[in-house]
Amino acid sequence: MPGPAKPLGNAWLLAAARSALDCGDLAEIRRSTRDPLTLERFWANLTGAWHRTQVTVPADPFAAERKFCGGP
Repeated sequence: MPGPAKPLGNAWLLAAARSALDCGDLAEIRRSTRDPLTLERFWANLTGAWHRTQVTVPADPFAAERKFCGGP
């Protein structure tokens, strides 16, 4: 039945946010803090630190998902 647009539920927002965490720079930030600290991980953290401090995350989970995972 057509009617006024309804706001999306929290489940959709949470799904988009979780999806964004698994893509691109956000996935790398998570790996940099969660992976075991091997020599390779230490070097990746050291050489990638500047780039990771420049990452900006949109407040809108759907925009974040588009930015880091691609899509329209």
